[in-house]
Amino acid sequence: MQVTVHSSTREVLAVYAIDEARMELVITLAPNYPLGAVKVECGKQIGGRASSRNVGMQLTIFLTHQMS
Repeated sequence: MQVTVHSSTREVLAVYAIDEARMELVITLAPNYPLGAVKVECGKQIGGRASSRNVGMQLTIFLTHQMS
């Protein structure tokens, strides 16, 4: 897994690769985080689009509730 943090844009890029399979996530924190919502975008993923959306929604919910 490779994680890159871009503090100026408040983004974290995570890339997880095994052999030919690869998953990319971009997590963007709101300027008023933890009050503002976390935005999660899924790039290439091992599963289909439904799987990608599911991972994005689950990660968004998880990160949103970490500060509560």
